[in-house]
Amino acid sequence: EEDEAAAAARANMFANMARTKPCMAYNRDGDEARKGGVRGSGGFTKKKPAALWYCGKTKNQCKCGKCNGTCGPSNGCPCQACYALYLDEVGSRGD
Repeated sequence: EEDEAAAAARANMFANMARTKPCMAYNRDGDEARKGGVRGSGGFTKKKPAALWYCGKTKNQCKCGKCNGTCGPSNGCPCQACYALYLDEVGSRGD
């Protein structure tokens, strides 16, 4: 049986989890996508990779002309489907 302090800590943990941004989503192509880290360029978007979604698939959808065609923060541009995830997220916040 949980004591009151443990129950309160557990409830607080779940409340914090509900407020955090998701770390994984599926893009419109059905690929699992994750947020980028602190390294990378963000490609054509000029956004920080941590703000963008990446699936890691080779789709050859580079728009900056410097990427290797793989959707990933260390490669630059997100693919179109992952960029759409970012746009959906930004639109939902009103940014």
